[in-house]
Amino acid sequence: MDALNFILMKLFLKFQNIKNSFIINIIENKFIMKKAKVFNFSSYVVLFLLAFILNSCKKDLKKDTDTKTAEDLVWAVTAYTDVFNQLDLILKDSSIVYANSIDNVFRYGCISLSMSEFNSFPKIITLDFGGNNCLGKDSRTRRGKIIVQFSGPLYKENTFVKVSFINYYISDTKIDGKFTIEAQKGIELDNNYSQIVYLIKVQDGHIEGNKGESFFSANFTREWNEGMETQWPNLNDDLFSITGSGKGISANKEDYEFTITIPLSFQHNCNWISKGNIDAKVYAKENRKIDYGSGCDNEAKLTIGNESSDLTLK
Repeated sequence: MDALNFILMKLFLKFQNIKNSFIINIIENKFIMKKAKVFNFSSYVVLFLLAFILNSCKKDLKKDTDTKTAEDLVWAVTAYTDVFNQLDLILKDSSIVYANSIDNVFRYGCISLSMSEFNSFPKIITLDFGGNNCLGKDSRTRRGKIIVQFSGPLYKENTFVKVSFINYYISDTKIDGKFTIEAQKGIELDNNYSQIVYLIKVQDGHIEGNKGESFFSANFTREWNEGMETQWPNLNDDLFSITGSGKGISANKEDYEFTITIPLSFQHNCNWISKGNIDAKVYAKENRKIDYGSGCDNEAKLTIGNESSDLTLK
C-alpha cells in the first residue's frame, strides 16, 4: 500500500509540473503575441506618419506653381531699367546737357524739363511727367518726377549720376529708392568711341502697385555695345547688355535672390528686354528661371522645377 501511494504521489507531482509548465507557456505565448501585436501596431503608426509626411512634401512640391515672385522680380528689373532708359533718351541730347537757356528744354510733349545750371557741371535736371498719366511711345504711362543730379554728360567717362523720385509712377506702379549710375568707361575728350560701361546700383528699392508692395536691391552692369556713332535723336540702333545680381521681397512676402546668368539685351526700338536669362532662388521653394527668348515681344518663359509656363511682360 505504501509503495502504491508513493507511485501515485510521484505521478501526481509530475502531472502538476506538466500542468504548470503548460500554463506558463500559454501565458508566455500570449505575452509574446501581445508584444508582437504592439510592435506591429507601432510600426504601422510610424509607417503611416512617414507616408503622410512624404505625401505632404510631394503635395507641397506639386503646389509650387506660384508665379507672383517671378512676376515681381521681372517687373522690378523692367521698372528700374526703364529709369535709366528715360535718362538715356534725354541726357544724350547735347542741346539739353549744354543748354544755355530754359527755352531749349521744353520739347518732349507732356514731359517738361527744368535745369539748375547752364554751361557748367554738376547740375540738376528734373524730368516732370505731370500729375496725370503721360503716355509714352512704349505704351507705358508715367507721372511724377525724376530728379537727376549729375557731374557730367552721361556718355563721358567717370560721370556720376544720382537719381531720386517724387511720386513717380510707371504703369500706375509707384517707384522709389536710391538709384545711382557711374560711367566706368566712356567717350574720351578726343571723342574716341570705345565701349561704354555703366555701373548701376538700386538700394532700398520700393515698388507699390494695386497688387501690393515689394522691395528690390541690385547691382547692374550695363554695357553700351552698339550705336555709339549715331547722333541723337537716332537712338534706335543703340544696343545694351545688362548683367548683375540682387535680392528682393515680393508682394506675397517671399524673400528671393537673383542672378542674371545670360546677359539681358535691350534696344530703344523694342519696348521690352528681348534676350537673356535670370535665375532666382526663393526661400524654401523651387528655384525660378526666367528666359526672355530671342525676339522683341512681351513674352518670357518661366520655369519652376521641371514645369514651364508663359510669363507676360508689362
